[in-house]
Amino acid sequence: METHSAHEILVKLEAACEGELPRFTEPTRDAIREKRQATEKEAMRPKDSKKSQRKARRPPIKRPVDMELLAVLAKAEEISLGEQGNSPAWSAYATTQKPIAPTAKDKPSQKDMPENK
Repeated sequence: METHSAHEILVKLEAACEGELPRFTEPTRDAIREKRQATEKEAMRPKDSKKSQRKARRPPIKRPVDMELLAVLAKAEEISLGEQGNSPAWSAYATTQKPIAPTAKDKPSQKDMPENK
């Protein structure tokens, strides 16, 4: 690998750019005026409320996970998927549910029905 001095690199760069390297120039009055007008326009723009600014800067709050709630949610998911089968949680869940369709016990008999005349 070849090593070059900073001067050699600068000479090669000037040759590649055909001598048109950007040079620092003093800002013109027009450029200063444009920059000032841009900042004035920015100042005239309605600002966000202080509360939204605080929210934007503040990192999200990390809350501790409630392990009991997580366990209940996991059980509920297992129950809804029907993966537990004969577990106590499934039995407790099944006994609290109403039947979907009326069974023979739930149907009123002809004797219990009042006759409409």
